[in-house]
Amino acid sequence: MFRFFSLTSFIVMFTFNFVATQSLSSEIYHFLISSRNSLHILEWDGQQASIRQLSTSSLQDLTIIYADATHDGRILLVALFDFGINLALFNQDGEFVRYLTELNPPAPTWQSFDITPDNQYIVVDNEYLRGIVLGDLNNFELDTPIQQFTSLVYGARPSISYDGRFIVYDEGLGNDEFSIMLIDLGSEKIYKQGSEIRITSDLQERCTYPDFHPTTYKIIYTCIPDTGLIAPSIFITDISNGETISLNEDKFSSCVRWSPNGEKLAFNSRDTIYILTLETMQLEEIQVDLNLLSDEALPICPVWLNW
Repeated sequence: MFRFFSLTSFIVMFTFNFVATQSLSSEIYHFLISSRNSLHILEWDGQQASIRQLSTSSLQDLTIIYADATHDGRILLVALFDFGINLALFNQDGEFVRYLTELNPPAPTWQSFDITPDNQYIVVDNEYLRGIVLGDLNNFELDTPIQQFTSLVYGARPSISYDGRFIVYDEGLGNDEFSIMLIDLGSEKIYKQGSEIRITSDLQERCTYPDFHPTTYKIIYTCIPDTGLIAPSIFITDISNGETISLNEDKFSSCVRWSPNGEKLAFNSRDTIYILTLETMQLEEIQVDLNLLSDEALPICPVWLNW
């Protein structure tokens, strides 16, 4: 039986520091960088970064609202298509595969989404659908778009656990506190209204952008003091035991993401992608030539590609 701790009263806090470095290993990382009208792939080999634009007929004339990726490396785009704003699947070359939704909302209201590693469930932040919604992707490999979602709560920036049991989100929509909230759907994946649990403490201010670890029940998120004069702090909370650790660094942005294997973290500044190796607490910096992109800054959240 899964034992869940009440994290509002059981938070054990540890703080870690780390060392900046320019190169750590010979691993090759890939990131998806999106702008309103283009997609780029950044490759980093530990020494040098290269960027290439995905230019295909499938991407021509698209207005991209949001971009992410499946855990097996395929590209997911929320974009303005001929018949409305929907979510579509693209391959690694940027070629259209199929639509995942045909909802036809009247305005670009998709904010963010997350998908389980087995491509079974998707959780979406969509104001048109009234907040956080859950979709069953059991037809992911079939050419049958999802047309219905289960409405959950009013919130923002959701992430779903690797097994689809837990959904974490922040209360950013209309709530100045930005608390991180958790929904336990249980093994049956059934939502019970009013069952949300707050996992951040009263000492953590304006917490946002939660992200589930790809294979465990650990959640990473950032908290930003109300003064705005102090850099965001990263927190990692393990909901299986209530333990929380904090990572403090003046380079942090508001959005931090796990690597596909869960061993590293990534976050963006205006023109730099930072990669933190958790085992050694060392930091890599990838300088990005913004002249190669069609935007003045990197997206808020980095998007790892599992290539």
